[in-house]
Amino acid sequence: MSRILTSWKEIAQYFGKGVRTVQRWEQMYGLPVRRAVGNDHRAVLAVPEELDRWIHAQSVSPPSELDMLRHEVIALRAENESLRQQLAQSTIPAPPDGDLLLDYDLLIRSAQLIREAAELREHTAQLHSRTRVLATQLKKMSAFEYWVRSLHALSSAEPFSTPPSAEFADSSAAPTVH
Repeated sequence: MSRILTSWKEIAQYFGKGVRTVQRWEQMYGLPVRRAVGNDHRAVLAVPEELDRWIHAQSVSPPSELDMLRHEVIALRAENESLRQQLAQSTIPAPPDGDLLLDYDLLIRSAQLIREAAELREHTAQLHSRTRVLATQLKKMSAFEYWVRSLHALSSAEPFSTPPSAEFADSSAAPTVH
Protein backbone atom coordinates (compact mmCIF):
# COMPACT_ATOMS: atom_id res chain seq x y z
CA MET A 1 0.00 0.00 0.00
CA SER A 2 1.31 3.43 -0.87
CA ARG A 3 1.86 6.31 1.45
CA ILE A 4 -1.06 8.66 2.13
CA LEU A 5 -0.42 12.39 1.99
CA THR A 6 -1.94 14.01 5.08
CA SER A 7 -1.52 17.76 4.61
CA TRP A 8 -1.57 20.46 1.97
CA LYS A 9 2.17 20.80 2.44
CA GLU A 10 2.77 17.13 1.59
CA ILE A 11 0.46 17.33 -1.42
CA ALA A 12 2.26 20.45 -2.62
CA GLN A 13 5.65 18.78 -2.17
CA TYR A 14 4.42 15.75 -4.11
CA PHE A 15 3.74 18.03 -7.09
CA GLY A 16 6.70 20.31 -6.48
CA LYS A 17 4.37 23.30 -6.13
CA GLY A 18 3.19 25.67 -3.41
CA VAL A 19 0.35 25.01 -1.00
CA ARG A 20 -1.84 27.79 -2.46
CA THR A 21 -1.37 26.38 -5.95
CA VAL A 22 -2.61 22.89 -5.08
CA GLN A 23 -5.49 24.38 -3.06
CA ARG A 24 -6.46 26.39 -6.14
CA TRP A 25 -6.22 23.22 -8.26
CA GLU A 26 -8.66 21.53 -5.91
CA GLN A 27 -11.17 24.38 -6.31
CA MET A 28 -10.71 25.08 -10.02
CA TYR A 29 -9.81 21.69 -11.50
CA GLY A 30 -11.05 19.09 -9.03
CA LEU A 31 -7.75 17.87 -7.58
CA PRO A 32 -8.77 14.69 -5.71
CA VAL A 33 -8.33 15.36 -1.99
CA ARG A 34 -10.43 14.04 0.85
CA ARG A 35 -11.51 16.11 3.78
CA ALA A 36 -11.90 14.89 7.35
CA VAL A 37 -15.42 14.57 8.69
CA GLY A 38 -16.17 16.57 11.81
CA ASN A 39 -15.06 19.92 13.10
CA ASP A 40 -11.72 20.26 11.34
CA HIS A 41 -12.53 20.70 7.62
CA ARG A 42 -9.01 21.97 6.99
CA ALA A 43 -7.50 18.50 7.41
CA VAL A 44 -7.03 16.76 4.06
CA LEU A 45 -5.88 13.39 2.77
CA ALA A 46 -4.69 12.44 -0.69
CA VAL A 47 -3.61 9.18 -2.28
CA PRO A 48 -0.65 9.52 -4.68
CA GLU A 49 -2.17 7.03 -7.16
CA GLU A 50 -5.34 9.15 -7.37
CA LEU A 51 -3.24 12.27 -7.86
CA ASP A 52 -1.30 10.55 -10.66
CA ARG A 53 -4.54 9.45 -12.37
CA TRP A 54 -5.85 13.00 -12.06
CA ILE A 55 -2.70 14.43 -13.69
CA HIS A 56 -2.91 11.97 -16.59
CA ALA A 57 -6.62 12.70 -17.05
CA GLN A 58 -5.85 16.44 -17.16
CA SER A 59 -3.15 15.98 -19.79
CA VAL A 60 -5.31 13.75 -21.99
CA SER A 61 -8.24 16.16 -21.99
CA PRO A 62 -7.20 19.66 -20.94
CA PRO A 63 -9.93 21.81 -19.42
CA SER A 64 -12.36 22.86 -22.13
CA GLU A 65 -12.72 26.17 -20.30
CA LEU A 66 -9.42 27.22 -21.86
CA ASP A 67 -10.86 27.05 -25.36
CA MET A 68 -14.03 28.80 -24.21
CA LEU A 69 -11.96 31.65 -22.76
CA ARG A 70 -10.00 31.99 -26.00
CA HIS A 71 -13.22 32.23 -28.01
CA GLU A 72 -14.74 34.70 -25.55
CA VAL A 73 -11.66 36.94 -25.80
CA ILE A 74 -11.91 36.87 -29.61
CA ALA A 75 -15.64 37.69 -29.47
CA LEU A 76 -15.08 40.53 -27.01
CA ARG A 77 -12.35 42.01 -29.19
CA ALA A 78 -14.71 41.92 -32.20
CA GLU A 79 -17.54 43.51 -30.20
CA ASN A 80 -15.12 46.14 -28.90
CA GLU A 81 -14.10 47.03 -32.47
CA SER A 82 -17.75 47.21 -33.55
CA LEU A 83 -18.55 49.56 -30.66
CA ARG A 84 -15.58 51.74 -31.57
CA GLN A 85 -16.88 52.04 -35.13
CA GLN A 86 -20.39 52.89 -33.90
CA LEU A 87 -18.96 55.55 -31.60
CA ALA A 88 -16.89 57.04 -34.43
CA GLN A 89 -20.00 57.22 -36.68
CA SER A 90 -22.21 58.91 -34.08
CA THR A 91 -21.41 62.50 -35.03
CA ILE A 92 -23.80 65.42 -34.58
CA PRO A 93 -24.73 67.18 -37.85
CA ALA A 94 -24.55 70.96 -38.09
CA PRO A 95 -28.00 72.59 -37.67
CA PRO A 96 -29.50 74.43 -40.65
CA ASP A 97 -30.24 78.16 -40.26
CA GLY A 98 -33.69 79.55 -39.58
CA ASP A 99 -35.95 76.65 -38.60
CA LEU A 100 -36.42 76.65 -34.80
CA LEU A 101 -38.44 73.43 -34.74
CA LEU A 102 -35.76 71.66 -36.74
CA ASP A 103 -33.11 73.16 -34.41
CA TYR A 104 -35.04 71.80 -31.41
CA ASP A 105 -35.28 68.33 -33.02
CA LEU A 106 -31.55 68.42 -33.73
CA LEU A 107 -30.89 69.45 -30.14
CA ILE A 108 -32.96 66.51 -28.84
CA ARG A 109 -31.23 64.13 -31.26
CA SER A 110 -27.84 65.53 -30.23
CA ALA A 111 -28.62 64.87 -26.58
CA GLN A 112 -29.65 61.30 -27.49
CA LEU A 113 -26.44 60.79 -29.43
CA ILE A 114 -24.37 62.11 -26.53
CA ARG A 115 -26.13 59.67 -24.16
CA GLU A 116 -25.61 56.83 -26.63
CA ALA A 117 -21.94 57.74 -27.01
CA ALA A 118 -21.54 57.72 -23.21
CA GLU A 119 -23.26 54.32 -23.04
CA LEU A 120 -21.01 53.00 -25.79
CA ARG A 121 -17.93 54.29 -23.96
CA GLU A 122 -19.11 52.63 -20.74
CA HIS A 123 -19.86 49.36 -22.52
CA THR A 124 -16.46 49.48 -24.22
CA ALA A 125 -14.77 50.04 -20.85
CA GLN A 126 -16.67 47.07 -19.39
CA LEU A 127 -15.65 44.91 -22.35
CA HIS A 128 -12.05 46.02 -21.93
CA SER A 129 -12.12 45.15 -18.24
CA ARG A 130 -13.71 41.74 -18.91
CA THR A 131 -11.20 41.07 -21.69
CA ARG A 132 -8.30 41.77 -19.33
CA VAL A 133 -9.77 39.42 -16.72
CA LEU A 134 -10.25 36.72 -19.34
CA ALA A 135 -6.74 37.22 -20.72
CA THR A 136 -5.34 36.84 -17.19
CA GLN A 137 -7.38 33.67 -16.65
CA LEU A 138 -6.27 32.39 -20.03
CA LYS A 139 -2.60 32.96 -19.14
CA LYS A 140 -3.05 31.10 -15.84
CA MET A 141 -4.84 28.21 -17.54
CA SER A 142 -2.22 28.08 -20.30
CA ALA A 143 0.53 27.86 -17.68
CA PHE A 144 -1.36 25.10 -15.87
CA GLU A 145 -1.98 23.22 -19.14
CA TYR A 146 1.71 23.49 -20.01
CA TRP A 147 2.71 22.21 -16.58
CA VAL A 148 0.30 19.26 -16.80
CA ARG A 149 1.45 18.35 -20.31
CA SER A 150 5.10 18.56 -19.30
CA LEU A 151 4.43 16.25 -16.33
CA HIS A 152 2.65 13.86 -18.65
CA ALA A 153 5.52 14.01 -21.15
CA LEU A 154 8.07 13.33 -18.42
CA SER A 155 6.12 10.32 -17.16
CA SER A 156 5.59 8.86 -20.64
CA ALA A 157 8.95 9.88 -22.16
CA GLU A 158 7.22 11.68 -25.05
CA PRO A 159 8.99 14.69 -26.60
CA PHE A 160 7.56 18.03 -25.45
CA SER A 161 8.88 21.42 -26.45
CA THR A 162 6.79 24.57 -26.25
CA PRO A 163 3.65 25.58 -24.39
CA PRO A 164 0.49 24.98 -26.46
CA SER A 165 -0.76 28.50 -25.81
CA ALA A 166 2.44 30.47 -26.21
CA GLU A 167 0.64 33.24 -28.08
CA PHE A 168 -1.21 34.17 -24.87
CA ALA A 169 1.82 33.94 -22.60
CA ASP A 170 3.10 37.30 -23.81
CA SER A 171 1.60 40.21 -21.91
CA SER A 172 1.49 42.25 -25.13
CA ALA A 173 -1.26 39.90 -26.36
CA ALA A 174 -3.62 41.50 -23.84
CA PRO A 175 -6.15 43.73 -25.63
CA THR A 176 -5.91 47.46 -25.37
CA VAL A 177 -8.57 50.16 -25.64
CA HIS A 178 -7.67 53.60 -26.90
